[in-house]
Amino acid sequence: MCLAPLLVALDRLPPDTRWKRVLAIGWLMGFVTNAGGFPWVLSLLVRFGHLPLFGALPLFALLIGYQGLMYALFALVHRALRRRGLPATLAAPLALVPLELVYPMVFPWYLAINQAWVPRGIQLAELTGPTGISALLALGAGVVADLVAWRSGAALPKRVIAVALAVLAVNPLLGSLRIRQIAARRAAAPQVRVGVVQGNVPQLEKFDPRFARKQLDAHQAAARELARQGAELIVWPESSYPGMVERDQWRDWPVGDGLRIRDGWDIPSLVGTPTGVMDEKNPLAWNSAVMIAKDDRFTGRFDKNYLMIFGEYIPFYRWLPQFREWFPEASNWERGEGIAVFPFERLDPRTGQAQAFRLAPIICYEDIIPAFVRKYASERIHLIVNITNDAWFGKTGEPYEHLQLAVYRSIELRRDMVRAVNTGTTSFVSATGEVWRMGPVFDPVSETVTPITFLERVSMLEGDTVYGRVGDVFGIGCSIILLGVLVRRRRRPAPSALG
Repeated sequence: MCLAPLLVALDRLPPDTRWKRVLAIGWLMGFVTNAGGFPWVLSLLVRFGHLPLFGALPLFALLIGYQGLMYALFALVHRALRRRGLPATLAAPLALVPLELVYPMVFPWYLAINQAWVPRGIQLAELTGPTGISALLALGAGVVADLVAWRSGAALPKRVIAVALAVLAVNPLLGSLRIRQIAARRAAAPQVRVGVVQGNVPQLEKFDPRFARKQLDAHQAAARELARQGAELIVWPESSYPGMVERDQWRDWPVGDGLRIRDGWDIPSLVGTPTGVMDEKNPLAWNSAVMIAKDDRFTGRFDKNYLMIFGEYIPFYRWLPQFREWFPEASNWERGEGIAVFPFERLDPRTGQAQAFRLAPIICYEDIIPAFVRKYASERIHLIVNITNDAWFGKTGEPYEHLQLAVYRSIELRRDMVRAVNTGTTSFVSATGEVWRMGPVFDPVSETVTPITFLERVSMLEGDTVYGRVGDVFGIGCSIILLGVLVRRRRRPAPSALG
């Protein structure tokens, strides 16, 4: 999304324009932006919601209309700031950042997504999180709006624009410097060979007992090959184990048991699996990740905290039992509580000494929620491991948008990140936010695919970041300033400032 056209349009409105029109202009921009960013929701509703296109379109419009409402509120706040005499260069970031911080999204995203492939421009995130990058984009859009207004006869806020341009020019220079510094730290840190299995399992075959043996055999064969190639840690994607691990289970099944997870390798493994309580009267299930040590012990379990509505949990499920009959692919997982740190040990190949590391497991779109991943900042983790199943969305833009949002977590905590994604894109992200290995995306429904593997060296970094310590202080500070400006006695601007 480009904010500049919206800001210019708002500035050209007559001073006596009613707030409803301002709201409508902002909402229209937000609606169009979200429609362009989330077309894959339609295929999700048609393919797995079993809805005809004419039935899916109203639901799609409802979703993007709600998400677009944030920019309607942005337009109102920006307009209010302009009427209080602030130049667009200051009003735009002040209006945007607090809304990005607090507005609840079904599919969370932030304006910073469009800079994910520009590493030099996003290193500021280690101080501010993604809202700082969104603020820079809004700052630039505000400069454009002020220059356009000046061409139309408004006064030019020269000092404000000069400072804004200096900030925008210095940011990539400092980003380049920071990338070199972090790259040096990564080169000096311990390196671990991580192998990832991308199973490419069709969503309709997951949890279908007819395909369970085939899926398990395929993942095991791929893992054996990774072990043969020298992997020191093996990662399977979200819900890749096609069975159920009981909540009180403390180790893998014995060798020779058909349910055994690791068959033919003893490498420490992080596996996505359902876990549950097998109670006939009240069965419960969680979407989980488990860590399996060399001796078959389960040394960690993490349960997904943020569940996707209708895909992973159904509101009022106990009062709507027929929902499962209407949408058989839907699940109703229990919600996890809190984070978990997985221990990982190996022998240093140079010294032969034992090394202990700490892994941060996160599941699916938890990797696009800054506040959630920041919970690991105080846990002295060395590596972020995200396991995901994006098979719901097919061969669309969703897996790439997901990755674009996720790269900020590596910068915020200055940790490498491994993303194991069932149908892609499996990726390795540097602590600088650079994606050095990005796998393909497949749609097993429309093409014949088999599991593929990845083997890469990742750096096990240590140390804190400003964002890790203080969180969204930048966003909170912007919110306080915004409130202060809005409650200040209203000033009457010159007519030319607004159109």
